[in-house]
Amino acid sequence: MTVATLPEAFKSLMPFMAWALPTERERTIKRLASSMDELNSFYATAMPQLETIVAFLDREPLEQMSAANKPLMNLMLSLVEISNIVELYKRLDKFDGMHPSRFVSYEQHHS
Repeated sequence: MTVATLPEAFKSLMPFMAWALPTERERTIKRLASSMDELNSFYATAMPQLETIVAFLDREPLEQMSAANKPLMNLMLSLVEISNIVELYKRLDKFDGMHPSRFVSYEQHHS
C-alpha cells in the first residue's frame, strides 16, 4: 500500500491528507465527522494556496491526471465542499433542507 503524498510545493498541506478522499461520499462523511476547528484549520491553510494549486493542476487534463497529483486534487475538492460552512454558515449544524448524510452522491447513484 502506497502512502499518498503531495508535490513539494504543497507539502504544507500534508497534515490534512485525511481530507484527500476520492469520492464525494467519503468527503461528506469526513466533513460530518469533523469539528468546526478542524474545518477552519484546513481552510485557513489551504485557501491561500488555492489559485496556485489550480494553476498547477490545470497543467494536465483532468482525464489524464497523474496518480501523483490526484491527492492534491481531492484535497481541493474537500476544500470547495467545506467552504460554505466556513465562509457563510460558520457552524456545522446549519442545514437548509435535508441533512447532508442523506444526500446520495452522483458516483453512488451511477455506479
